Amino acid sequence: MLVSNGFIGSEFVSQGDKGEFIMRLELPKSSTLEETNFKTREVENFISKMPEVTGLFTTVGQTTGSMSGSQATPYAAEITVKMVDAEKRNMTAPEFARKVEIQLEENIVGAEFTAVPIGLPVLPMMLPFRLCFQALTWIH
Repeated sequence: MLVSNGFIGSEFVSQGDKGEFIMRLELPKSSTLEETNFKTREVENFISKMPEVTGLFTTVGQTTGSMSGSQATPYAAEITVKMVDAEKRNMTAPEFARKVEIQLEENIVGAEFTAVPIGLPVLPMMLPFRLCFQALTWIH
């Protein structure tokens, strides 16, 4: 209520700098999973060459962050980008994420890009959430 009525700014609780962000890409809705995977690999290759990046985790054909949880979307992908420690870079993760978004828009055609910072949530259902399960199989 305080934010919506203008009493405090939206940066009252800062996103912080966790040294990572999510780059979402969306192809035309008619795109197949294979087309999305091919374009995503092109984006991964582009991002991985940047010296500020230490690792990538990619999900193709599924998006997160909506109130309904994960959703099958063969035309979309998400790349979680992990960066070097803050002392080893000259910009924050949100600043770098925006820079990467602009560079992708200028260099890779056929997709729309959205950088999503990972930080303290203002509305938890708006942020990506990942739950991983691991199963062990015992062989006798």
